[in-house]
Amino acid sequence: MRIEKKTWPEYFQLVLDGRKTYDLRVADFECQEGDIMVLREWDPTTGKYTGRELEKTVNFVGKINEMSFWDKGDLEKYGLQCISLKTKEKMSKETFDVEISICRKHHQKQGFCAWGKCENCGVPLLLQKLYKAEVIEEKKAVEEFKTKIFE
Repeated sequence: MRIEKKTWPEYFQLVLDGRKTYDLRVADFECQEGDIMVLREWDPTTGKYTGRELEKTVNFVGKINEMSFWDKGDLEKYGLQCISLKTKEKMSKETFDVEISICRKHHQKQGFCAWGKCENCGVPLLLQKLYKAEVIEEKKAVEEFKTKIFE
């Protein structure tokens, strides 16, 4: 289902920039995972749409009235806050394999590339860090890793 909603400029920009990855709304409409949410920028000072729109796929819907584990007194006292959780992004295996194969090709062909000599190069270590979130710093571990990569 396609759902269109007004969004004020400051919130629209945060979604556009990728900093706001949630939407908190009164649950006066049906919405479920997989629906398309069309956010239309609305300027409250002019009372008109600006013409900017974003389409986002709904990933999760949690309705507050269905969550009975909060104390009503605490809700009245403190209110609610919506917290956006960011996944730690890593490089895909496909991208890692492509980039490492370029390093391997240069190593086997000439022993260096535009980044310098392979034995002094940090590119494979950076790729491993981006792919597996693994930092390799100890000299012996670096040598073993590069030997494995360049085989």
